[in-house]
Amino acid sequence: MKRLHDNPLLPADAGLSALGLMMRLGGGAGLWLGMFMVLFSVNTRASSMTSLAFAVGIARSWAHARAGRRLQQSAPEAVGALALYFGLAVVNIVALLVTDTHRALIPITQMILLATSAWPVIVLALVLRPSARRVLRTVRRSRARIFAEDGGVMGAAGLMSVAGVVGSVVVALWCVMAVPLVSRAGILGVMLLLLGLAFLARSALQATAGIRALRSFNPNRFYSDTARYFSASVITTVLLCPLTLITGLQTGIIGFVVVVPVGALSMLWPSILRAVGTVELRPDLDDDPPTVSASRDNGVVTLGIAMCAMAGMGAASISMPLQAGLPAGAAAPLWLTVGFLTATLWAAAECVAMSSRRKIAVAVYLVAAVASAGHGLIQSITLLDSMPIRSPMNGAGVWLSVLASVVVLAMPTIVGVQVLRKGAPRPPDLESVF
Repeated sequence: MKRLHDNPLLPADAGLSALGLMMRLGGGAGLWLGMFMVLFSVNTRASSMTSLAFAVGIARSWAHARAGRRLQQSAPEAVGALALYFGLAVVNIVALLVTDTHRALIPITQMILLATSAWPVIVLALVLRPSARRVLRTVRRSRARIFAEDGGVMGAAGLMSVAGVVGSVVVALWCVMAVPLVSRAGILGVMLLLLGLAFLARSALQATAGIRALRSFNPNRFYSDTARYFSASVITTVLLCPLTLITGLQTGIIGFVVVVPVGALSMLWPSILRAVGTVELRPDLDDDPPTVSASRDNGVVTLGIAMCAMAGMGAASISMPLQAGLPAGAAAPLWLTVGFLTATLWAAAECVAMSSRRKIAVAVYLVAAVASAGHGLIQSITLLDSMPIRSPMNGAGVWLSVLASVVVLAMPTIVGVQVLRKGAPRPPDLESVF
């Protein structure tokens, strides 16, 4: 495997395929969400400028996903694809700035504007790293293909572990809350419960596949596990679409068409995972595909890029509670939020660089996450106990507080385990699986 940098802990491609994985996910989600918003704006007769802003956002998301795929393929066209994405991102930001939005939506609009501005800055910072620039320059000039040693398996496994654990907790709460609806809502309640159980199985399969891959590098088993996860995702999508269709028919033909982006969103992540390790090593490449082996970074670079995205989105939403006029105590203290986001960004930067300071940074990140989750849980329980009227919703409030803590702690826990473990996971077989 050709290496263009001196850090033996970094993947050979300096983490560009990991960035491509995140860009395909974010771009695909933005594309289908943008289509949903266009349909919604047409159905509600929104202003032409609003529809235009959403349309530009769709074009940007398409370029976003396209650039991600080119990075995963280590294609010579990756630089051009990135340039197109940055250009459309600027146009999208300008379109949002000139969109005439009602004053009541200003906090949400500002958050969307900050979020859409944060990610291009993060991507630019990641591709301008010296190691990444050398890889991109070599790929563009010599048309050589440079891939991560593990084909992206370990990074995808880390993301699957986080998403699977969070999804399992979320859907378990969904199932508990859907049980009373079975007797009240009839067939619709039964469908909601079945859908919840199907999504619970889907999330459990994802978490299991990710954790198994992190514990022991075995590409064949990873592909088998992701194939089962993909099949479970097809089942959940088949159950989800009729419910969306029933709801859509109540709002007219536009609501009917919404079933398409909903189904596409449901299958987006499973489709991307099924291509991990194969989309980069297509048989139509000029050179023979390299042997797949365990990576020294344990997937930490991919998790670091995901943490960058989380920090950017968190920073974009930091001022929304105050702007929305929420009462004091409804949000975490500003110092705690800023401290957690700062720790997240520091840990992300050290993980992406695989520097010698990454363990210290991740330890600080873990402490900040525990403090943030603990404060939120204690605050929520105290608020519920102080209510003069007791109701069954108090129990749901406690579960929601626990859910919020799990969401905050999931990523730090997986990152901490991967960073603090010694060496790469021991593979049972380092022979090529292609």
